Amino acid sequence: MSPTDAEKRIRAAYEAFHRRDIDAILSCFDPGVVWVHPDGMREVGLGGPKHGHDGIREFLTRVPGVLGGMILDPHEFLVDGDRVMVLGDREVTSRDGRKATLRFVHSWTLGKDGSAVHFEDYFDTVEMFRLMDPDSVRVPQPGAGA
Repeated sequence: MSPTDAEKRIRAAYEAFHRRDIDAILSCFDPGVVWVHPDGMREVGLGGPKHGHDGIREFLTRVPGVLGGMILDPHEFLVDGDRVMVLGDREVTSRDGRKATLRFVHSWTLGKDGSAVHFEDYFDTVEMFRLMDPDSVRVPQPGAGA
């Protein structure tokens, strides 16, 4: 897969996300994909690895329960073999209408057929928590047991 083809494939995933087209999003991922979100998001059911299309679908259906909306704006695509790093911003809207722009880095690993076999999302989880519905967030207290 050429660098141009790899970038086109990843751009298609972002376009599908903008359309909220779950089937088109999943078509960009291998059925055995590992999708990793920051561990700090476990408190709202979003952190850690998700496996396969069912894991991604579950993740994507959980997000509207804690946020009002999200728009991804990828700025830069860095391609090296089967790895694509995407730098960008996400505009996040809370369920009560507050907004913030958070930077992200997405790491994609593509399989031989060009579908993503691994995806990892890096962003400021503290700022994300500030935008989440307080009823869905249980922030651990210092000194409290896990």
